[in-house]
Amino acid sequence: MADSPDSNPNTSGTTYADFSAAMTGDKPFQLAGRPARYTVLYFYPKDNTPGCTTESIAFRELYPQFQAA
Repeated sequence: MADSPDSNPNTSGTTYADFSAAMTGDKPFQLAGRPARYTVLYFYPKDNTPGCTTESIAFRELYPQFQAA
């Protein structure tokens, strides 16, 4: 499913410039404000489409592994 760390240039320890983006709700997302050690950003083009739904479910199922990292 995911690339191995050796083939993915965006591996642990990679830093990015701060940015903000609109989110559902009233509060914008701001990268610098993340309290987590790691952040997974997941973008999708449209709600309730088969591909996006499948990927969202996969992220949900991987959540325990993200917490353990």
